[in-house]
Order: sequence, then structure tokens, then C-alpha cells
Amino acid sequence: MGDKVDDLTKFDWKALFIGTIATLVISLGIPPESNGMLWEWIKSAFNGLKLKG
Repeated sequence: MGDKVDDLTKFDWKALFIGTIATLVISLGIPPESNGMLWEWIKSAFNGLKLKG
């Protein structure tokens, strides 16, 4: 399985991340008014994170 992870491109990781966040929002039934606040929290949590690639 580790070999498959090594083959993922930057685009694949972005799509996976966005899909995960969207699934989380839908699963938890987060109201649309709170989505902006959730997105700001996610951006601040990952702000300054340096990724290889």
C-alpha cells in the first residue's frame, strides 16, 4: 500500500483533502452558515505548513 501513496501527485492529495473535508461537512450536517467558519479554521490550522513536492 505504501507504493500507491508514493505515486500520488500534488493534485491527487489536494483532491483527497477537499473530498475529505466535504464528506466531513455532509456527514456531520454542518449548517451552511458555519462552512465559512470551518474553512477559515482549516486554513489557519494548515497555514505555514511546508509540504514536499
